[in-house]
Amino acid sequence: MGLRPAAIQASFPALVPRPPLTQNCRIMVIETSPGRVADGATAAAGLCDLMRQHTRELHMQAERSGIIRELLQRRADRLGHGLHLRNLLPAYKALEANLERHSGHPVLGEVRQPALYRGAAILSDLVQLFGPDWEDRLPLLDEAVAYAKRIDAATEADPARLLAHAYVRYLGDLNGGRILRDLMAKALELDDSALSYFAFPQLGNSIAAAADLRAILDQAGSRLPDQTSVIDEAAVAFRLSIGVSEAVKAAAIQLAARAGE
Repeated sequence: MGLRPAAIQASFPALVPRPPLTQNCRIMVIETSPGRVADGATAAAGLCDLMRQHTRELHMQAERSGIIRELLQRRADRLGHGLHLRNLLPAYKALEANLERHSGHPVLGEVRQPALYRGAAILSDLVQLFGPDWEDRLPLLDEAVAYAKRIDAATEADPARLLAHAYVRYLGDLNGGRILRDLMAKALELDDSALSYFAFPQLGNSIAAAADLRAILDQAGSRLPDQTSVIDEAAVAFRLSIGVSEAVKAAAIQLAARAGE
């Protein structure tokens, strides 16, 4: 993993408002064993449960490695947090641009929810934390570029694979984001103006919004003749996210060491 400077154009897809996610559902977590999806399983379970089953070990790995582990254990500083945001931004931009581009797709229409989009919120936090020159202060890592490129390539091959990336990113934000927000606010002494990434003001109750998103993803999955490629893509998305997290941790250590020289 190497550090290299790069610039991200601060442009996001034009968002056409859609009705916000409804808030009359509650999350139901189904514990399943990890492994490949069994033949015929798609008929008995929704897409989200199948992705959860297929990525369970990766999900645990994501929480126990890289900068995420440091954040959860309150060992990360503002640099680590900011570097993480900076290197998640390309993936969100790719995901959200592709959701806009394929908004007319029969499977993706309801998944396109601008209230979920995180690109502009991340940009706002980066400016708050590091000023308008955040791109010069925070390096773009190769792993972040690879993550964004994979989203583009997967979408080109089959737009339905965006369901997997929406599952990994947005359900993670709605669920685990609540925990990280409280940790960041206390450990890094951040106020709400620097915590936009974790806020969903248009959605209200994030637990209900997460349940509603699961229902939307499940409904989208039910329209697929074969869910296998989407389920496999969820594992790819987790591995890429873990790669970014581990690279950010290593880069933060390097940058801190250079600052102390």
